[in-house]
Amino acid sequence: MISPTETILLGGSNSYDIEGKPLTYQWFVNGSPRSNGASFRFSSTISGTYNVTLRVSDGGSNPSCAIDERQVQIRVNTQPYAELSVPSLIGTNESIQATVSKQTDADNDSLTFSWRGEGITGSANGKTVTINHTNPGTYTLVLTLNDGTGSSNGLYSISKRYEVNAPPVPTFSLREKAAPGERLTFDATTSSGSNNTALSYKWFVNDNLIASEAVTDFQFSDPGVYRVKLVVDDGRGVSNSVQELVKTVRINTPPLPVITAAKVTSNSKVTFSAEQSSDPESTLNTFTWDFGDGNTGSGPRVQHTYTKTGEYRVTLQVNDGEGLPNSSRTTEHILLINEYPTADFTAPVVVAPGEEFTLDGSASSDSDGLITSYEWYNEGELIGTGSRITTSLSKTGNANISLKVKDDSGYELAEGIKTKRIRVNTPPTAVWVSDVDYIAPNKGIRFSGAESFDLDGSISRYIWEFSDGVTLRGRVIQRTFRESGTKSFTLTVIDNDNLSNSSSSISGELKVNHQPLIVTETVLRSNSLSVKLDATSSYDLDNNPLKFEWTLP
Repeated sequence: MISPTETILLGGSNSYDIEGKPLTYQWFVNGSPRSNGASFRFSSTISGTYNVTLRVSDGGSNPSCAIDERQVQIRVNTQPYAELSVPSLIGTNESIQATVSKQTDADNDSLTFSWRGEGITGSANGKTVTINHTNPGTYTLVLTLNDGTGSSNGLYSISKRYEVNAPPVPTFSLREKAAPGERLTFDATTSSGSNNTALSYKWFVNDNLIASEAVTDFQFSDPGVYRVKLVVDDGRGVSNSVQELVKTVRINTPPLPVITAAKVTSNSKVTFSAEQSSDPESTLNTFTWDFGDGNTGSGPRVQHTYTKTGEYRVTLQVNDGEGLPNSSRTTEHILLINEYPTADFTAPVVVAPGEEFTLDGSASSDSDGLITSYEWYNEGELIGTGSRITTSLSKTGNANISLKVKDDSGYELAEGIKTKRIRVNTPPTAVWVSDVDYIAPNKGIRFSGAESFDLDGSISRYIWEFSDGVTLRGRVIQRTFRESGTKSFTLTVIDNDNLSNSSSSISGELKVNHQPLIVTETVLRSNSLSVKLDATSSYDLDNNPLKFEWTLP
């Protein structure tokens, strides 16, 4: 087997004749004479199978024994052929297949395929090979066919250059944080493409297309974290022609200032707290107070003392420290420093138990508002409401009556209290004594009410009323009775309070002695020297026991 243009030397010099006769040589190719001589150089530019015949002759007349032929078959090999199919442009890290197309071999030899190239992954044999490149650049892929004949044209190689595209590089700068409504510029002009190709641009915010220019302005209306994506395309249509870059921007949520404090108070020292203020993204680092009276303070919790009553507009400013237009927020709180109302009322100093009397609180006042509530208490127990009430006290002794008033400020502790002591009169106690229990008619006797007393005052009058119609006045009196018998009387004492229970009475009696009556014989007549004297029928109207004493002449 030879290849076209290749020459093979065929030699017939080893041919011989048994008889030693000289031989002649004649060479035929496919039956056509080509050469004479002991050797023959065969070549052909046309592939195919050729029958080369050597005919030798010893010159004898009988051809059957004077001529001999030997034939050899020579193949002029047809070089195999194929075309290579591979894209001229691919992307980095893109696996594509290069394939053999339009392969031919006129000799129908069994062909093998081998590949050479930097980007081959996997097997480098076969009709198909996979290539993949990490780095961009221009590469060559070589395919070699082998028909297995070993001839000089048994191999066929074909190569093809292709480009691995350098991906475009998207770049842009973006602030990490901004405020709602703040104008941000998205600038992708520093992005680059391979071979200075012109890039196309698309901007997305949270996957929503907002612009298709290299430079665009955008404003975020609401706080939150947003994804800003730049997509660049070099227009070359390969897998890495489109590249994207995603960055995030936080649109700042402003802080929320909250003032916790009393709205109305009567205390001059007020505590203000900003501890309920919040910021979902940051830690609040400054708290600035304006107390509305020309004074300021700082801190999450402050106290301030006001020197005057009145209404104050308190301002709190908080700052999240982000340095953005919405990093600072302010809120206000209206504070009323309320003047305590003044409770005052009129009431009697002393009253009788159960006797109704009037409590009048209309003299109460509030310098910066109106009194809206009146509550009356007896020893802490509610006994009535309203500016004026009628009540009574049943228990003697001292009672502490209090009036509590509240104003219209709405402040729970804005109240005034005043307490007065009212004495519930204890009636006097009447006590009398006399010199004796019995007296004789027309004999003077002294009556005394000096032992009468009044626990909560003094006795101003003593009145003695006797059953015989006589009335005397005085602490101590003197009296005589002309007639015998039991004499009843009443002592009434009256204290100095002039109330319905200011008097007290006690009754007593005195016996004005009756003279006993002697009942006996006034004349005795007897024949005996012994006489019985009998006074047993004597009696005493007062029923006092009688004693008898006889006097004899």
